[in-house]
Amino acid sequence: MSPSNDLNVVTQICLMSLFLRNTTPRGYTMAIAYSCLQKSLRRCDVDSCLYWSVQIGYEYPNALLKRLCQNALEDAGSFAFALEIVEFSKTNPCVYKILPFVVALAKMRKTHVCNWINRVAVQKLYDRKIEKIGSMSSFNSHDELEFTAHCPCSTYSQRQ
Repeated sequence: MSPSNDLNVVTQICLMSLFLRNTTPRGYTMAIAYSCLQKSLRRCDVDSCLYWSVQIGYEYPNALLKRLCQNALEDAGSFAFALEIVEFSKTNPCVYKILPFVVALAKMRKTHVCNWINRVAVQKLYDRKIEKIGSMSSFNSHDELEFTAHCPCSTYSQRQ
């Protein structure tokens, strides 16, 4: 990495830190609001998700969309839903038009398979054992066994 890239990374970290100190309409820091939204999504608590989404998205709808995309990938394992959010974000919506995505994500079945796959991939990268991975099957499914069975780095898929 060049010194200018290092400076760029440091600048981005500082800006994110400053952003997380911003407050919501009710006086919560963005860091607290993000944390509460994530906990609410994982608990499938629709009412709480809506509350925290409005707290985040009222002034920062793009921040809410980014957070929903992240949670769709990490907690629901739905690449298709995350892509829908990305496409929708191009319309520059207000927070109230984003809320149907919040409700849908809150009601989705949650999984830790994505986090597991990331850990396996990072370990393989660290061990320098990454092989060329062909095309994977659709990730639209929320069934963990099916999802895992189609992952080339999964021990479950190797037993099939």
